[in-house]
Amino acid sequence: MLGYAQVSIALINLVYQSGQPGTLSKSLFVLAVGTILLLLTFMKNANAYFEKKQSLFFWSAISAISIITVII
Repeated sequence: MLGYAQVSIALINLVYQSGQPGTLSKSLFVLAVGTILLLLTFMKNANAYFEKKQSLFFWSAISAISIITVII
């Protein structure tokens, strides 16, 4: 679910802040992180990977950083 949110935030940001400098690179960063997260969820062993608290905290932190970066 977090991957979908990142992809949508990146695309919305790209449309609404298209005139500002640096928008493309920020949006592409969030889009890449969201796409990686989405692709990881479709792997066979993803459930075992995402059940670990360490990976949950890692992806939550990366996602929060990328979303804050694109909003600011």
